[in-house]
Amino acid sequence: MPLSDGPAERHREIAGGFADRVKGTRIWDAPAPVPGWTARSVVDHLTSWLPAFLAAGAGIDLPKADPDPVTAWQAQADAVQALLDDPRTAGRVLSNPHIGDVPLDQAIDRFYTADVFMHTWDLARATGQDDRLDSE
Repeated sequence: MPLSDGPAERHREIAGGFADRVKGTRIWDAPAPVPGWTARSVVDHLTSWLPAFLAAGAGIDLPKADPDPVTAWQAQADAVQALLDDPRTAGRVLSNPHIGDVPLDQAIDRFYTADVFMHTWDLARATGQDDRLDSE
């Protein structure tokens, strides 16, 4: 099944798949495929870099990450989805010295949603869950 074409729809699908793995995690200290990481580290990674990226490049403040990985993930996924669903986002730009000026929804899609997609496999492998990234 191919992923949706638009950034908002694609994030909804990919973040939803990651959320399923987050909710299914029972042992947060289980080792992940990334050397030195645990299941908790995978979620922490995704909830730690994006807020700084958006704040510096677009002046957007996301909620501070909760210590509980399930709560932290859901709060961030909801905030990002609301941002992508907001029609005003299409006119916003993220400015970054390494990538230049990029439409905000495309920056989130290229860098963050793609990272969530890849780390879904890491979390699934760490926790013994389904590691297929596509149902087909």
